[in-house]
Amino acid sequence: MGITTIIKSAIGQYTVKRKAQNLIRQKRYYNFESAKSIGIIFDATNTDNYSGARFLSKYLNERKIKCNSLGFLKPHDISDESSLSLLSGFSFFSEKDFNIFGNIKNPLVQQFCKNQFNILIDLHTKSNYFIEAIVALSDASMKVGLKSVDKGYYDFIFEMNEPFLVEELIEQIKIYLNQIKTS
Repeated sequence: MGITTIIKSAIGQYTVKRKAQNLIRQKRYYNFESAKSIGIIFDATNTDNYSGARFLSKYLNERKIKCNSLGFLKPHDISDESSLSLLSGFSFFSEKDFNIFGNIKNPLVQQFCKNQFNILIDLHTKSNYFIEAIVALSDASMKVGLKSVDKGYYDFIFEMNEPFLVEELIEQIKIYLNQIKTS
């Protein structure tokens, strides 16, 4: 991890936490029947995570749920972003999309945060400040993620015993978000 990454993460964790505390969003629980739009955020540097996001996106599209996916890549991989984006319909970002203070500077990522998704599904499984910052600042009504990476931003948490595959997490998400009753 480079010094710039360490600085962005350290300063960013402090500023993002303060911004998240002041974020006003309409919290509400949704299921796959009531949700009209879902955001997926994932770590595209992890092949299983990326494959899982593609699978989940396809699953949601088959159910006529509008889906917007955003994946984290390493800065040296972002040059391939345009070809990846065209092939998969996903958008990608890297730590270069954050300034030295850890704040988001990319308009695409800022728009993803402002999008009022019914549900934001976070598939990342290892600590990653850049993904966690986007989850924290998201205006989504319901945020779903893994307990082991939760920084206090999720509304619905899944706990998985290590080791596990991302596909197992996705299956749990599908089971619970198909069964949960909303008012």
